[in-house]
Amino acid sequence: MRSLVGTTVNADFLPYGESAKLKDGDMVVLGGVAPFEFEIINYAPLQLWVPPTKRPPRPQGWAALIDGRARAVHYLTEAEQFVDMDTDGRLQVSVRETGNSLMRIKWDERLGITVEDRRDDAELWAIMKDGDYTYSACRIPSGRVLAELKRGDLLDCQFWLRRNDFVERREEPHYVQNVSFRYGEVPFQIVPILPDLEPPPPKPR
Repeated sequence: MRSLVGTTVNADFLPYGESAKLKDGDMVVLGGVAPFEFEIINYAPLQLWVPPTKRPPRPQGWAALIDGRARAVHYLTEAEQFVDMDTDGRLQVSVRETGNSLMRIKWDERLGITVEDRRDDAELWAIMKDGDYTYSACRIPSGRVLAELKRGDLLDCQFWLRRNDFVERREEPHYVQNVSFRYGEVPFQIVPILPDLEPPPPKPR
């Protein structure tokens, strides 16, 4: 549907106009706000009913951190949480900063969801959709908050151009739900959890 935010599979952007073959357990996010886990339904011979599927737990907190490499979800429930990585390359979330903390994720009343790189020796990259066919990858400076940075503040920007449809966005904020992140070979994404909508009042008869 030519979303301005795009579609991700396991926290990696699926380029506009291309397709991907999904595997059981893959995490798909539409428009930066609608996450799905893909599950294959296996029918037994002569089975006439739909087999039961696993029901995901009810979302908690204010955002979900999707670890694309591990295909795992971490719910962010505290106003400030820290992320590090274990020896297997899986992201871990904690409420206290350690010497290994890679970044801080925080809910800010003014900026919304913010991401701050906390390590000088580990590079945090933001991958952004700049047009239908144009995607850019930029390094976030250590100690800086992504939502406060303009395009010119980001480092080592690289562009993948398939058509000349890049939209200049130097003065626009970088909303976290518009971004796919990467630490080394580990892609991840932060998806805000929208509040439940109240059902409409019954119509008078």
